[in-house]
Amino acid sequence: MVVPRTQCISIIDESSPSVSTHTSDWNSFRSNFPNNSGTGREFWLLQPAGSRWNFNDLNRPSNFLNDSLANGSVGGGTFTVNRDNNNISQRSDWFAITNLASQPPGSYVSVWLDVSGSMVYRTVQKSYEYFVERCTAAGINIILETSNSGERWIPGHNQFFLPSASFSTDPNFLTNFNEQVSVTIPYGGSATLSWIVFGDTTSADITGVGVVADPSGTVTVSPAATTNYQLTAVGPVGNSIRVITVTVLPPPPPTVTFSVSPASYIRPGQATLSWTVQGVSVSDIDINEGIGNVLPITVFDEFGVGRGSIIVNPNISRTYNITAKNFGGAQGSQTSKSVFLTVYEPTVANIVAIPNPITVGQQTNLQWTVTGDATEAFISPPVTATGEVLLASNTNVSPNVSTRYTLTADGPGGFDEAFVDIKVCQIPTIAGNFPVNLDYGEEFTVDVTFGAASSGAGVVITYTNIEGVTVSDTRQIGTSTSDENNTEDTVTFNSNIPWDDFGPEVIQYQLFASGCGGTVFASAVTVFVEIDQLPDLFNIRDSLDKIPEEEVYAPDEDIVLSDPIIITDIDIPVEIKSDKPIKVRFDSNDPNLETNWNNVRRI
Repeated sequence: MVVPRTQCISIIDESSPSVSTHTSDWNSFRSNFPNNSGTGREFWLLQPAGSRWNFNDLNRPSNFLNDSLANGSVGGGTFTVNRDNNNISQRSDWFAITNLASQPPGSYVSVWLDVSGSMVYRTVQKSYEYFVERCTAAGINIILETSNSGERWIPGHNQFFLPSASFSTDPNFLTNFNEQVSVTIPYGGSATLSWIVFGDTTSADITGVGVVADPSGTVTVSPAATTNYQLTAVGPVGNSIRVITVTVLPPPPPTVTFSVSPASYIRPGQATLSWTVQGVSVSDIDINEGIGNVLPITVFDEFGVGRGSIIVNPNISRTYNITAKNFGGAQGSQTSKSVFLTVYEPTVANIVAIPNPITVGQQTNLQWTVTGDATEAFISPPVTATGEVLLASNTNVSPNVSTRYTLTADGPGGFDEAFVDIKVCQIPTIAGNFPVNLDYGEEFTVDVTFGAASSGAGVVITYTNIEGVTVSDTRQIGTSTSDENNTEDTVTFNSNIPWDDFGPEVIQYQLFASGCGGTVFASAVTVFVEIDQLPDLFNIRDSLDKIPEEEVYAPDEDIVLSDPIIITDIDIPVEIKSDKPIKVRFDSNDPNLETNWNNVRRI
């Protein structure tokens, strides 16, 4: 520990006051500034030499000579210096004589200079100037008093001085007195504060450290941030403040790794952001895009490595930034890393044909679009030389049969396909060989062959009877198995003619076939029906006892002369006529058959 003293130096060649006066002066001095076992004020008495003066001329009291701090061991407590008379070659080195080199910067030296007559300022001018020069260089404060009367060389030092102090961040300051007011340390490091308090000080403290009881000492501090430390020395006549700055460097930026897996996906999807962070006093880990601080979900292991992850599912590509921060000194340091997540729009293929369906020989416009992140598209069967098409376009096609056109698209957005079935309607066909002539009551069958008749095939039948009455009928005869090709069906048509008492006498057949290709009618075929309406000729005997000119009466049954005449050689019912008057009865179901005789019409 350095014991700083206020050095008291008096320069005088003779003193007229008595020894008792100086004794009283010294007692008063030591009363205010005790020796304190060698830690009080130190006193130097310098006498400019001359043949006229010696130490006895200074009237030194015994209490002075016996004081351990009065330097009485050398020359009876007094040192002889030159009277340089403003001659530099004659100057004395008061600084060296009083051993001020051992005092730290900031020390006080109280100087009392006699200028009463036997010596004046000029007597020791060069010595004093040199003294000032050396004190200034050493950082020692001079408190000067002069006196031109009284020649009492002690009372001038009997006064309180302002506190003073040296404050340094040099750890060796107490030995080398290298006063530095700032130091820079790494984050987590430490600095040594050294102090020496001078002057009349009753107390001293350092902010952040507390009260310092010793006049000099050191303390180690480890601030987390740049800090100003203030040393305040308090004394009877004022305070002294010294400030030093300990600058704390920020810690090295955290080490950060940042990744995304997978690096791309097709929307909708998800990816995982993963990170590791290692550093000193990590205070924040922030990810942009609304994620925010992820420090709470980061788990640090025993080696100080923090790991974390989070799932994200944006609909568009994004750049994610992670920033890890720590703090040291007056400012923090940070590290940022970025990853890019590519989100592809899914490939969507669409294809239509307008119009659809079409009839064979017609055109339709094939239209397609591919959306999303696709790079290539193909249509099969090909509509270009290579099959590859633009992502959005159209073209006319004219397939001969129903055809499926398939659009495929591929790219970062994935694969997709779409198709359109173009229905090509074939022209229906139908044919059948109908008879030309037909006997009454005769039935027939016809093999009818037709194709592309998805809506069916049939025949329009027109019946005309012997009285000229016409009746039409339409009969379905089958449905085609397919209208996408020319596959033909053959069915058997059964005539199923509605025979009655009037015919029919003429039948017309017209085949037709219907499908998406329209309705086709075959040429009508007329069938003539052979109807036998004339029975064989036969004679009926005259009535009994009647001559031809007389009215004929039907005889009683028991007198009928002929057998019943049954007519079986006609196709339809006919009228009975005779060239002679006759009566007949017929219809065995008639309840009045026996009496219902009917005249027949004369031929």
